[in-house]
Amino acid sequence: MPNRKKRVVIYGGTELVPQIAAFVTRLADALLRKEDIFLATGGFRGKSDDRGGPVSTDVSVRDGARAFALRTGEPLPSCLETWLPEPAKDRVDVDPDRFHEGKIQELPGFSAQARRVKLVQSADALVTVHGVVRTMLMLEMALVIGRPAVPLPFTGGDSADHWRDNRPHYLARLGLSENQAQAWESFRFGDATAESAVIDDVVSVVNRVVGRKCLILMPFSDSDTSSTRLANMFTARAEQADGGTEVEPETPTNPAHADLRPRLMRALSAGKDQFPEQAARAQADYDHAAAGASGPRDTGLRR
Repeated sequence: MPNRKKRVVIYGGTELVPQIAAFVTRLADALLRKEDIFLATGGFRGKSDDRGGPVSTDVSVRDGARAFALRTGEPLPSCLETWLPEPAKDRVDVDPDRFHEGKIQELPGFSAQARRVKLVQSADALVTVHGVVRTMLMLEMALVIGRPAVPLPFTGGDSADHWRDNRPHYLARLGLSENQAQAWESFRFGDATAESAVIDDVVSVVNRVVGRKCLILMPFSDSDTSSTRLANMFTARAEQADGGTEVEPETPTNPAHADLRPRLMRALSAGKDQFPEQAARAQADYDHAAAGASGPRDTGLRR
């Protein structure tokens, strides 16, 4: 029996198109061929099982783990974990209809957002697929705490955006050559040979980063480090949003950002109903910079 000790969290969109969902299923199966890796998901099923429409990342991962377990005879709980929030604190904007398969990790008292943060903290590596808003938060958390993350740029959404905004970091952190990076960026679904090559490449990268021991040097302080404060800020604000509370943009710590906040609030008021995803991303980018994170991303609010 394989001795699986490396947790790889695969997280992403809840409405993947069939080609991307099938890719994730194949990727999950391929990752499990590495005998020290097991996979973790959030159990979001939604309406995926009717196969009449989009499929969630979690279901796609589950299907890959099921196929691997059926083929090898390995028990599903040894290669798949499902992390579940407290039902009363789960998402209210959609019906997640969470599945309970593999090894179940129930987190009493944890909201859906707190569960996501715990997943990042516990992961040996995070792989993201497409995603909107919440996937960006997961990637920001991984960046803050030094957790290896592999956003797949060819899947679009938050994964492509975060890759683009932090491309030098990912090439260095993942040990990717410029040619490999360009191959990922230019990959398009529909070519089975190219898809197999990309899956092999992603598995190789994940296997490499989970095998590393990385020392993250942080400043000493009598209080929380800036990274911890940023992580806590993102967690608290996302939990408020998950609970239905409208969250205003962060008060900036840097005077240079002071004039951006009222401009952002006016823009959000004018456009958040018509363009909710873009508004959420703009506010997340602003909060990232206003809270004093190193290497702030472009907020899109030009002077």
